Amino acid sequence: MRRFLITAALVFAACAALTGPIEMATEAIRAMLPGTGELRVERVRFSPAQRAELARREIPVQDPLPLWIAGSGGEIRGYGLVRRAMGRFDPFWIAVACDTSLTVRGVEVLEYRSPYGGEVRSHSFLDQFVGRDDPARLRPGREIDGISGATISTRSLSEQVAHALAVLRLLRDGGDLRKLSGR
Repeated sequence: MRRFLITAALVFAACAALTGPIEMATEAIRAMLPGTGELRVERVRFSPAQRAELARREIPVQDPLPLWIAGSGGEIRGYGLVRRAMGRFDPFWIAVACDTSLTVRGVEVLEYRSPYGGEVRSHSFLDQFVGRDDPARLRPGREIDGISGATISTRSLSEQVAHALAVLRLLRDGGDLRKLSGR
């Protein structure tokens, strides 16, 4: 019983912590996927095999995971996820929007509180992710230009964009995106 209460408290805290970013993410995702008419949030539950694969890849996810599905005129235009990244001292939240081919269409920093590393909010940095579709090719200092003075935030944000792509690929490969999209 005690174990259940502790688990329930942790889940509640995680959900409460994500409420603000979820509300901010809706408009950010809509803006990153132009032409979006309808935008709904689905709660995705991972199968045991999917959870095992995410654990093997060391990709932390909330289960159920809020997934934005963007559409217009009955056609799916893309997907959005919110990820929690870690700066030097404080966590921050990002939204990642991808089209139906799982190519990044935008990344937005939803909330950044730390006095250091805030340069990751700049469009010149975030625009580097647009057009990327391979989670293995988002490494700062290689494919992604880093920001001096924001090294930890740059690495963390890049890692979370890669994780978002990996999660979406896992859902696509398992047929979950098709089921959720109604296609």
